Amino acid sequence: MGDTDKAGAVGVCETLRGVIEGAKFLANGEVMTVSLGIATFPADGQDAATLIAAADRALYQAKSSGRNRVVAAA
Repeated sequence: MGDTDKAGAVGVCETLRGVIEGAKFLANGEVMTVSLGIATFPADGQDAATLIAAADRALYQAKSSGRNRVVAAA
């Protein structure tokens, strides 16, 4: 998301996470959740590979912290 800072990205992703959690995707009524990892350019990476690696680390931190979370790269 061009011209979006980390706080803005976290806000958008929290909204997305909440919409997914509240939606009724599954016929049996079970709740679907999502974990999201966020990284921003240039703070978390100067090139695509570094940026993706930072987002991936944040994603795995979200999953290991209990899932259904948004975590931004530190």
